[in-house]
Amino acid sequence: MTKVKKIPDKIPKRYFKVSDSIFHQTIHILLNHTAEQYVQFLNRLKVKDVIDKTFDDFAGFTTAIEITDKPTEWVIYVKEFEWTIKNQGTLIHEIVHAVIRIWQHNNIPYNADTQEFLAHSIANLYEDITRKLLVKKK
Repeated sequence: MTKVKKIPDKIPKRYFKVSDSIFHQTIHILLNHTAEQYVQFLNRLKVKDVIDKTFDDFAGFTTAIEITDKPTEWVIYVKEFEWTIKNQGTLIHEIVHAVIRIWQHNNIPYNADTQEFLAHSIANLYEDITRKLLVKKK
């Protein structure tokens, strides 16, 4: 008997970590968090510096964070996430930013010669994130 995973109707506040497929750098995923909860997240991790400090009215963002004695880590934040095309588009938009920033941080050019790797990196990260979203907590 094959187990079928059902896409949940409503997604609660979620936090988990994934890694990019090339450099294995940590990416923190925050979905359905408030600005206050984001600040609590930063405080919990003892983040010493947030590279992008603006927190305007937006659907999501990607930023790098510095934590004492650790390599640079990354954050993908999506303010409101459900299984709608619009929200998935926002998530994919932020994944593209994250992958490009990770590549830039590691001095990897993104151009016509590397576009296939770039596309795979984006797709792999999307698959890793959605796989985590479809796992039921016991």
